[in-house]
Amino acid sequence: MEQDKDDKDDKQKDKKASFRKRLCAYLIDIFVVSLLASLIVVPFIDAKSVDKLDKNMVEVTEAYVNNEIDEMTFLSESESINYQLAKLTGTLTFVTIIIKMLYFIVFQLYNKGQTLGKSMFGIRVQSNDLELTANQMILRTFIIDSIFYSVVGFALMIFASSSAYFYGSLLFEIIQSIIMIICACMVMFRKDKRGLHDIVSRTSVIEVK
Repeated sequence: MEQDKDDKDDKQKDKKASFRKRLCAYLIDIFVVSLLASLIVVPFIDAKSVDKLDKNMVEVTEAYVNNEIDEMTFLSESESINYQLAKLTGTLTFVTIIIKMLYFIVFQLYNKGQTLGKSMFGIRVQSNDLELTANQMILRTFIIDSIFYSVVGFALMIFASSSAYFYGSLLFEIIQSIIMIICACMVMFRKDKRGLHDIVSRTSVIEVK
Protein backbone atom coordinates (compact mmCIF):
# COMPACT_ATOMS: atom_id res chain seq x y z
CA MET A 1 0.00 0.00 0.00
CA GLU A 2 2.81 2.39 0.88
CA GLN A 3 4.54 1.63 -2.42
CA ASP A 4 1.32 2.32 -4.34
CA LYS A 5 1.00 5.68 -2.57
CA ASP A 6 4.61 6.54 -3.47
CA ASP A 7 3.96 5.63 -7.12
CA LYS A 8 0.91 7.92 -7.25
CA ASP A 9 2.90 10.76 -5.64
CA ASP A 10 5.64 10.34 -8.26
CA LYS A 11 3.06 10.54 -11.06
CA GLN A 12 1.76 13.83 -9.70
CA LYS A 13 5.28 15.26 -10.08
CA ASP A 14 5.67 14.22 -13.75
CA LYS A 15 5.90 17.15 -16.16
CA LYS A 16 2.67 17.44 -18.13
CA ALA A 17 2.97 17.60 -21.92
CA SER A 18 2.22 20.97 -23.53
CA PHE A 19 -0.72 21.58 -25.84
CA ARG A 20 1.67 22.26 -28.72
CA LYS A 21 3.39 18.88 -28.43
CA ARG A 22 0.10 17.06 -28.02
CA LEU A 23 -1.42 18.77 -31.06
CA CYS A 24 1.60 18.07 -33.27
CA ALA A 25 1.67 14.43 -32.16
CA TYR A 26 -2.06 14.10 -32.85
CA LEU A 27 -1.75 15.56 -36.36
CA ILE A 28 1.02 13.09 -37.16
CA ASP A 29 -1.05 10.20 -35.82
CA ILE A 30 -4.09 11.20 -37.90
CA PHE A 31 -1.85 11.39 -40.97
CA VAL A 32 -0.50 7.90 -40.26
CA VAL A 33 -4.00 6.46 -39.81
CA SER A 34 -5.33 8.17 -42.96
CA LEU A 35 -2.33 7.03 -45.00
CA LEU A 36 -2.68 3.41 -43.89
CA ALA A 37 -6.42 3.38 -44.58
CA SER A 38 -5.94 4.95 -48.01
CA LEU A 39 -3.21 2.51 -49.04
CA ILE A 40 -5.48 -0.40 -48.13
CA VAL A 41 -8.79 0.83 -49.55
CA VAL A 42 -8.25 3.42 -52.31
CA PRO A 43 -7.40 0.81 -55.01
CA PHE A 44 -10.90 -0.62 -54.48
CA ILE A 45 -12.81 2.69 -54.59
CA ASP A 46 -14.45 4.02 -57.75
CA ALA A 47 -12.46 7.25 -57.90
CA LYS A 48 -14.28 8.55 -60.98
CA SER A 49 -17.68 8.29 -59.29
CA VAL A 50 -16.35 9.99 -56.16
CA ASP A 51 -14.88 12.85 -58.23
CA LYS A 52 -18.16 13.23 -60.11
CA LEU A 53 -20.13 13.50 -56.88
CA ASP A 54 -17.61 16.00 -55.46
CA LYS A 55 -18.08 18.16 -58.58
CA ASN A 56 -21.85 17.86 -58.27
CA MET A 57 -21.63 19.08 -54.66
CA VAL A 58 -19.55 22.09 -55.75
CA GLU A 59 -22.04 22.91 -58.51
CA VAL A 60 -25.02 22.66 -56.15
CA THR A 61 -23.28 24.87 -53.59
CA GLU A 62 -22.41 27.48 -56.23
CA ALA A 63 -25.98 27.44 -57.51
CA TYR A 64 -27.29 28.08 -53.99
CA VAL A 65 -24.78 30.88 -53.33
CA ASN A 66 -25.76 32.52 -56.62
CA ASN A 67 -29.48 32.24 -55.71
CA GLU A 68 -30.14 29.91 -58.64
CA ILE A 69 -31.82 27.36 -56.34
CA ASP A 70 -33.68 27.78 -53.06
CA GLU A 71 -32.69 26.43 -49.66
CA MET A 72 -34.95 23.38 -49.79
CA THR A 73 -33.55 22.31 -53.16
CA PHE A 74 -30.01 22.83 -51.90
CA LEU A 75 -30.63 20.68 -48.81
CA SER A 76 -32.34 17.98 -50.84
CA GLU A 77 -29.51 17.82 -53.40
CA SER A 78 -26.83 17.93 -50.67
CA GLU A 79 -28.56 15.13 -48.77
CA SER A 80 -28.60 12.88 -51.83
CA ILE A 81 -24.98 13.59 -52.83
CA ASN A 82 -23.61 13.10 -49.31
CA TYR A 83 -25.46 9.82 -48.95
CA GLN A 84 -24.11 8.53 -52.26
CA LEU A 85 -20.58 9.58 -51.28
CA ALA A 86 -20.94 7.78 -47.95
CA LYS A 87 -22.02 4.62 -49.77
CA LEU A 88 -19.10 4.80 -52.19
CA THR A 89 -16.53 5.41 -49.42
CA GLY A 90 -18.11 3.14 -46.80
CA THR A 91 -15.25 0.65 -47.02
CA LEU A 92 -12.75 3.43 -46.33
CA THR A 93 -14.77 4.54 -43.29
CA PHE A 94 -14.92 0.99 -41.94
CA VAL A 95 -11.19 0.35 -42.43
CA THR A 96 -10.35 3.72 -40.84
CA ILE A 97 -12.38 2.81 -37.75
CA ILE A 98 -10.55 -0.53 -37.42
CA ILE A 99 -7.12 1.07 -37.90
CA LYS A 100 -7.92 3.80 -35.34
CA MET A 101 -8.87 1.19 -32.75
CA LEU A 102 -5.77 -0.90 -33.43
CA TYR A 103 -3.49 2.15 -33.47
CA PHE A 104 -4.85 4.33 -30.66
CA ILE A 105 -5.96 1.51 -28.34
CA VAL A 106 -3.96 -1.68 -28.92
CA PHE A 107 -0.68 -0.27 -30.25
CA GLN A 108 -0.62 2.68 -27.84
CA LEU A 109 -1.44 0.46 -24.86
CA TYR A 110 1.30 -2.06 -25.58
CA ASN A 111 3.78 0.64 -26.57
CA LYS A 112 3.70 2.12 -23.06
CA GLY A 113 1.24 4.89 -23.86
CA GLN A 114 2.93 6.10 -27.03
CA THR A 115 1.83 6.38 -30.63
CA LEU A 116 4.32 7.23 -33.37
CA GLY A 117 3.45 10.91 -33.00
CA LYS A 118 3.82 10.89 -29.22
CA SER A 119 7.12 9.04 -29.53
CA MET A 120 8.46 11.69 -31.94
CA PHE A 121 7.62 14.49 -29.48
CA GLY A 122 8.74 12.67 -26.35
CA ILE A 123 5.37 12.36 -24.64
CA ARG A 124 3.16 9.48 -23.52
CA VAL A 125 -0.17 8.64 -21.90
CA GLN A 126 0.04 7.66 -18.24
CA SER A 127 -2.61 6.27 -15.92
CA ASN A 128 -3.39 8.35 -12.84
CA ASP A 129 -3.96 5.11 -10.94
CA LEU A 130 -1.44 2.32 -11.45
CA GLU A 131 -0.98 0.57 -14.79
CA LEU A 132 -2.54 1.87 -18.01
CA THR A 133 -5.51 -0.35 -18.93
CA ALA A 134 -7.44 -1.19 -22.10
CA ASN A 135 -10.59 0.41 -20.65
CA GLN A 136 -8.75 3.70 -20.16
CA MET A 137 -7.44 3.66 -23.74
CA ILE A 138 -10.91 2.83 -25.11
CA LEU A 139 -12.50 5.75 -23.23
CA ARG A 140 -9.81 8.19 -24.41
CA THR A 141 -9.99 7.03 -28.01
CA PHE A 142 -13.76 7.08 -28.34
CA ILE A 143 -13.90 10.64 -26.94
CA ILE A 144 -11.00 12.36 -28.70
CA ASP A 145 -10.29 10.31 -31.84
CA SER A 146 -13.77 10.54 -33.41
CA ILE A 147 -14.38 6.79 -33.33
CA PHE A 148 -17.85 7.14 -31.80
CA TYR A 149 -18.82 9.67 -34.48
CA SER A 150 -17.42 7.41 -37.22
CA VAL A 151 -19.24 4.33 -35.90
CA VAL A 152 -22.56 6.20 -35.69
CA GLY A 153 -22.11 7.65 -39.18
CA PHE A 154 -21.26 4.23 -40.60
CA ALA A 155 -24.29 2.64 -38.92
CA LEU A 156 -26.59 5.39 -40.22
CA MET A 157 -25.20 4.93 -43.72
CA ILE A 158 -26.04 1.20 -43.63
CA PHE A 159 -29.37 1.16 -41.82
CA ALA A 160 -30.94 4.62 -42.17
CA SER A 161 -32.48 6.60 -45.01
CA SER A 162 -30.53 9.28 -46.84
CA SER A 163 -32.33 11.98 -44.84
CA ALA A 164 -31.62 10.31 -41.49
CA TYR A 165 -27.98 9.82 -42.49
CA PHE A 166 -27.55 13.44 -43.59
CA TYR A 167 -29.03 15.09 -40.50
CA GLY A 168 -27.87 12.42 -38.04
CA SER A 169 -24.24 12.49 -39.17
CA LEU A 170 -24.33 16.31 -39.24
CA LEU A 171 -25.59 16.40 -35.65
CA PHE A 172 -22.96 13.98 -34.39
CA GLU A 173 -20.24 15.82 -36.32
CA ILE A 174 -21.22 19.05 -34.54
CA ILE A 175 -21.21 17.26 -31.16
CA GLN A 176 -17.80 15.73 -31.88
CA SER A 177 -16.41 19.14 -32.92
CA ILE A 178 -17.69 20.74 -29.71
CA ILE A 179 -16.12 17.96 -27.63
CA MET A 180 -12.76 18.40 -29.37
CA ILE A 181 -12.85 22.18 -28.85
CA ILE A 182 -13.65 21.68 -25.15
CA CYS A 183 -10.81 19.16 -24.81
CA ALA A 184 -8.36 21.51 -26.56
CA CYS A 185 -9.32 24.49 -24.38
CA MET A 186 -8.99 22.39 -21.22
CA VAL A 187 -5.51 21.20 -22.22
CA MET A 188 -4.46 24.76 -23.06
CA PHE A 189 -5.79 26.50 -19.96
CA ARG A 190 -5.98 23.96 -17.13
CA LYS A 191 -2.99 23.86 -14.81
CA ASP A 192 -2.80 20.05 -14.99
CA LYS A 193 -3.09 20.10 -18.84
CA ARG A 194 -5.87 17.51 -18.79
CA GLY A 195 -8.73 17.49 -21.27
CA LEU A 196 -12.16 15.95 -20.90
CA HIS A 197 -10.86 12.67 -22.34
CA ASP A 198 -8.01 12.63 -19.79
CA ILE A 199 -10.33 13.25 -16.85
CA VAL A 200 -12.93 10.66 -17.89
CA SER A 201 -10.27 7.99 -18.48
CA ARG A 202 -8.19 8.99 -15.43
CA THR A 203 -5.05 9.58 -17.49
CA SER A 204 -2.51 12.30 -18.14
CA VAL A 205 -0.12 13.00 -21.00
CA ILE A 206 3.37 13.55 -19.69
CA GLU A 207 6.89 14.26 -20.90
CA VAL A 208 9.04 11.15 -21.24
CA LYS A 209 11.90 11.27 -18.76
